[in-house]
Amino acid sequence: MALPPLDDLLQDLKELAEVEQIDPDVPVKDLGVESIDLLEWVFVMRDERGIEVDESNLEGLDENSTIREFYDRVLATAAAS
Repeated sequence: MALPPLDDLLQDLKELAEVEQIDPDVPVKDLGVESIDLLEWVFVMRDERGIEVDESNLEGLDENSTIREFYDRVLATAAAS
């Protein structure tokens, strides 16, 4: 399965978090996005977009990680399957 472009997924997150801009290279802790918004975003990816997101995609990520790092992990998992 081809993953949507990062910009498409960022648009989903911007709508959930009700923010105008999200820089995918800024640590999550500095985005001004609530953790519940990030959790809902993962559910949208899985339930509405059909993207396989599992716990292995989240291992080792913390508030200093970026959205791009997460996306790259999901992309790698999708490419491997």
